[in-house]
Amino acid sequence: MRPQLFFDTTLMELVTIKPIAAGEEFTFFYPSAEWDMDRPFTCHCGSSACIGKVQGAKHLSAEALKKYQFTGFIEQKLATR
Repeated sequence: MRPQLFFDTTLMELVTIKPIAAGEEFTFFYPSAEWDMDRPFTCHCGSSACIGKVQGAKHLSAEALKKYQFTGFIEQKLATR
């Protein structure tokens, strides 16, 4: 399950990145806007591409980083990692 929502921190807007059907649950990829979460949690989305434990972009594999869109802040942190 790919996320449908992205938080654009430059414009301070929550935007859709793919269509959302009526009644469909909203999905958001927390590491797209979180570097190192204070309160990580286990994801239960059920997707075969699920990252499992949601901890922030800092903890993602190089493979996972290629699959998602990130905020400018996260992109900067990744560039200096």
